[in-house]
Order: sequence, then structure tokens, then C-alpha cells
Amino acid sequence: MAGAPPRPEPAPVRRLTTITDVALAAGTLVFFVAVAQATGVHSRSQGLTPLGPWQGTIQLGLFLGALLLVRRRWPMTVLLLSVCGMFAYHALAGILSPAGWIWPVAVAYFTAATTPRVRWAAAVGVAQLVHSAIDARVILDKNLIRYVIHVAGEGLLLAALIAAGLTYAAATRRRERMREMDGRARAAEERPRVSHEVHDAVAHTLAVVGVQLNVAADALDEGDPAAAATALRLAKDVRNRAMADLRSLNTTLREDSGGTAPHPDLAGLGTLVADARAAGLEVTLDERGDPAAVPAMPAIAVYESSRSRSPTRSSTRTRAGPR
Repeated sequence: MAGAPPRPEPAPVRRLTTITDVALAAGTLVFFVAVAQATGVHSRSQGLTPLGPWQGTIQLGLFLGALLLVRRRWPMTVLLLSVCGMFAYHALAGILSPAGWIWPVAVAYFTAATTPRVRWAAAVGVAQLVHSAIDARVILDKNLIRYVIHVAGEGLLLAALIAAGLTYAAATRRRERMREMDGRARAAEERPRVSHEVHDAVAHTLAVVGVQLNVAADALDEGDPAAAATALRLAKDVRNRAMADLRSLNTTLREDSGGTAPHPDLAGLGTLVADARAAGLEVTLDERGDPAAVPAMPAIAVYESSRSRSPTRSSTRTRAGPR
């Protein structure tokens, strides 16, 4: 059975998601620029000359923040672009900053860790961590303890982000399973009631139809065809209403709403003919008798047979009951 398509999120949830992403983007920009300037940004190519915030720092902060706006749709792409931005910031611009490598892209790592590609996210993080350790070798020459704290801190932060993402993903899957189990339990509780309604509807229909058939038989015996025709029409109306009620009740008994539509029968021939004519075919539909009087299986067979035929000229004839 095909799974049901995911339901769209309610409008309040979508608004909260948008507000959260915008807040994270703005926070990343402000926090990254503040920490980078507080710890000192220097240019390697200019003899460790201090650089202002507009000499690469704000630009990178804007880039990292803008990527977070689409992190839910393309988590791995956002992570890779964020890491590439960090590499470009430190390498291509010749910038030396002890502001860190992992934490500026912390949100991207967390988001990627919630996806099935968490191993790729971890591999990217390890590669970035190794490059961070190599890039910070200048600190190693001056202060070994600071270098160890820098590398260990980056490693612990990466591990914490991956673990947090995995935990969040597991909790989300658990909530979804619980909701699914609750839905199945409610459906299971509902089925007995619906089954009773189906039984009552069938019993009532058979009783009414049986009475009207007896009335029609007695009327024919008494030589009153008008009364017999009236009784038969009433029996047919009751049968049609009962079929509609049974189709409605049947949707509740199904596990999902994706396959609750009744199988096409003679009632769908009109749509089938219209589609064929729209495609340029010359189709003739010749109906004789009452299609509602045709049993279900022959009606379905006629529909399927008509649908499978695709000549340049098709003639579909349906005969039901007396002419």
C-alpha cells in the first residue's frame, strides 16, 4: 500500500519556522562579527595588520546568515557552502582570526546531523577540524595550552552538534511514530461502530427493497403495472442511496484516504469518452437500459475493457436490463 503524502504544516507552524530561521540568520551575522572583531582579525599578507569588520568579516557573516534561510530545504548544500565560505575567508583573503572554525557554522552542522546523511556531515566536520588545527599552528608556537584548548574546544563543539542533531532526529521520529500509533488506535476503535452502521444500512436496504419487490410482484399479479413500476422505482432509489452511504462509510474503514475512491464502473464511461475525444479520437457511446442495474463486476470489466482500447474509431456499447 502506498504511503500517504505528507500533510502540509499549519500556517502558525510555518510562520514560527520562518521567524526561527530569520532569527538564527541574524544571530549568526551579529555574533560572528562581534566575536571576530573582539578576538582580532589580521591580514597575513600585510604583516598581521588589523582589519576592520568590512574587510571580509561582515561579508562572510551575511553569507552564512543568508544560507540559514534555506537550511531546511537543502541542509547538506548549506553545510558545504558554509564550510567553503569559512575556507575562503581564512585562505583566499589571507585572514588570520582566532574566532574559530566550527561554531560559525554550528546551525548548519546541527541541521545536517538531523538528516540521514549525518555521516557525511561528520566527515565534513572532521576535515574542517583538521584544517583548523593546521591553520592555528601559529598559536602553537606561542602558547601550547591555548592551542590545545582551541583544537579540543572545536572538536567537542563538533561532537556536541552532531549528537544534538541525532537526538533531535530520533525524538522527531519517535513523536511521529506515537502520532501514527494514536491514529491507528483511534481508527481501530472507530471500525466496530462503522461496521455496525454498515450492517444496519445493508439490513435496512434489503428490507425496504424486499418489501417493494413484494409490492411489485403483488401489483403485477393484480394486473396493476403502474403500481409495480412505482414500487420498482422506489426500490431502485433506495438501492442507489444505500450504495452512496456504503461508499462514504467505506472511507472510514480504510487505513488511509489515498485509496478510498470507488473503482471506476459504467458511471465513469462518460469521463472516459470525453478524455478520448479530447485526445482526438472519434468515439461513439451507445447506452441501452439502466447502467445502475448492471452488477458491479461486469460494470468494472466493461470500463476496463473500454479503457484498454485505443483505435482511431471506437464504439462502446453498454446493455443493461431490458430494452
